[in-house]
Amino acid sequence: MLINPLPYMADIQEPLTDTPVKDKLPFKECRSLVDADMFVYAAGFSVEHREPLAYDKDGKFLGQWSKKSKFNEYCKKHPEFAAKVADVDIHFWIEEFDKCRLILQNKKKQITAISRHSPQKWFLTKGATLWRNDDATIQKYKGCRDNMEKPVYYDDIRDFMVDKFHAHVCEGLEADDSIAATARNEIGRVIVFSGDKDLRTVAGYQCNTGKLKEGIFYVTPLQACRNLYIQMLMGDRIDHIKGLSGDKQCRGYGIKTATKAIEQFITEYDMAKFVASEYQKKYPDGVMAEDGITHLTWQEMLVETANLLFLRRYHHTQFTWED
Repeated sequence: MLINPLPYMADIQEPLTDTPVKDKLPFKECRSLVDADMFVYAAGFSVEHREPLAYDKDGKFLGQWSKKSKFNEYCKKHPEFAAKVADVDIHFWIEEFDKCRLILQNKKKQITAISRHSPQKWFLTKGATLWRNDDATIQKYKGCRDNMEKPVYYDDIRDFMVDKFHAHVCEGLEADDSIAATARNEIGRVIVFSGDKDLRTVAGYQCNTGKLKEGIFYVTPLQACRNLYIQMLMGDRIDHIKGLSGDKQCRGYGIKTATKAIEQFITEYDMAKFVASEYQKKYPDGVMAEDGITHLTWQEMLVETANLLFLRRYHHTQFTWED
């Protein structure tokens, strides 16, 4: 049986509650916990521009577009033009850092307005010392991002948030781990501001920073628990966590199939039991680790996946398996 060290209910066989703790948000009692990691990339890439410049075979200039997507769209609509294009150069230019400051200050103002001036604490990840890098054996943690470029202003943006917003830099863990640890202990008294779906595995008041206009919503313990076990089924492509995602040879779990499978359960016990049975069904003989030497049983694979997805403050607070 898969054992959660921080279960959503004291008794994992007890039906999970699906109602908010309070009917009305107590703004005066709340603090806002802001996941600032995504702002680094959103603000940074918003001032970087890569504009395609098209030329024909004789080197004649054919046109310039603000984005590659717009150039591709134009070529699709005008095949006779696309046939003339023999070469495409990319003109890269970057705006002044002041625009990044304005974007971040505007985000802070929006969060202040939505939370009705509740105290804010911003969190940033110091990524060099993450324990997940060592624990991931099936696939390299966030290995799909190895070739991903950072914004030119990456360090400047982080320094600005630390200096002006007093952002807390989390060492040895990710920002969402630190936020989750606080939010679990103060359900109904904190508002989590994040665009990261991983934090939807934590119950309480939340707001999607990518959709601020939608305002604050409440994640119930039932929803939070389901979100975690849905992730265990489908894995996480963004963080390069395998799960039971499919490939060319075999169909696996996607968001729709995983959600449909887990939504039939109202206790964590039943969710954990079902997910375990699916791992056993797909990998009865286990799986080979990325090093090509270490072999993991399906139980070990399940536990590793759960621990990579699980948000917690301390490394030793881990999912385990008991026969």
